[in-house]
Amino acid sequence: MKVRIILASHGSLAEGMQTAVRMVIGSMADEILAFGLDRYETPQNIRKEISLAMEREPDDRYLIFCDIKGGSVANELMTLGALPGNVVITGMNLPAVIALVLQSQGNADCGREAVEAVLRDARDGICCFDASDFENQEEEGDGDLW
Repeated sequence: MKVRIILASHGSLAEGMQTAVRMVIGSMADEILAFGLDRYETPQNIRKEISLAMEREPDDRYLIFCDIKGGSVANELMTLGALPGNVVITGMNLPAVIALVLQSQGNADCGREAVEAVLRDARDGICCFDASDFENQEEEGDGDLW
């Protein structure tokens, strides 16, 4: 049994994310499947294509990243999360995708708890900086802004 990563989005975000992952981790990203609305036109078409991929590898588990919680793509793919072994993840971002690709390659646990741990780490990487952060940095001079 293998863990497979699927990216699905509005526009071409999924394909762009696949390209970015490949730039960071190389050929390990080659097995990621990416489905964007700009190519597949409807969320239903994306679900059909993903379902076909799952039928070809029925013993595998699937981590399905979607771009927007409550968006048309994620809503359509939620039914796939009801299948045993599958996990649907909304709010896809590069650190989370990379971490789970690496984790899945090592045959590590990629169940819900493991995914949630990766998502906690990814959320910690979402920060907001403005001029006040840089002003304070210059005053403190400790070089520890990021």
